[in-house]
Amino acid sequence: MFDKNISKNEICQHLTNVIIDARTAFVFFDKDGKIKFYNNIFNKMLNLNKDSYINDNIFELLNLKNTLLEYINEKTKIEFTKTLEVKDEKILVNLYFSKCKEPTKNVDSYVIINSLTSMERQVDDLLVRELDMQSLIDESLIGMFVVNQEHKIIRANKVFNKLLGYEDNELLDMYTWEILKNYNKKTIQKDFADLSKAVNQVKVTFIKKKNQTIDVRVMGKGGKVKGEPVMIYFVDTFPRE
Repeated sequence: MFDKNISKNEICQHLTNVIIDARTAFVFFDKDGKIKFYNNIFNKMLNLNKDSYINDNIFELLNLKNTLLEYINEKTKIEFTKTLEVKDEKILVNLYFSKCKEPTKNVDSYVIINSLTSMERQVDDLLVRELDMQSLIDESLIGMFVVNQEHKIIRANKVFNKLLGYEDNELLDMYTWEILKNYNKKTIQKDFADLSKAVNQVKVTFIKKKNQTIDVRVMGKGGKVKGEPVMIYFVDTFPRE
């Protein structure tokens, strides 16, 4: 909404300045996926030391399938999370693709990219500060769960529960080998003998409540919270492209 005494052109000028300096990445692209505009945060996020991304294909830059263009045309809006590999760091981001309300010859659609920070850094922050885990986990849009040294699940947020088809608190006190396919008790206890020093990033197969399975990538890092060794996992669900 805007004051009717202000022209749309005037608002567009101010919005352009805001978008350029915003802390969220904005990219506009044409019907073929070629970039026609991007802001400073997008440049910093990719960190590829390129002079320009104009006319580069947005889907190739983000390692996404070009078939997403078809979905955008059909569904208008698509939102999902993805891990971007930026040099030596993996950054978890939320991607929001949308077709422009009034597409033009040069600009057909756009994507808004919100960084959820690197998964490892987010875990480190949680471990170092010893924050209130339950409130942080519950509010996360990413699947998260925490296990203790006995490999028993002591925290699991709604996103992770829903992913596996469980109700709130149903996963509590279950052991990791009960929800992981191809990982038995002996292997897990051997490979993660000291959770406080463990780091793990791998694609796994979770066993859902009704014995269905789902393949996802998880990143976990161990540490101590209130003196007790724990492993905190972030579950990265990939879009069904």
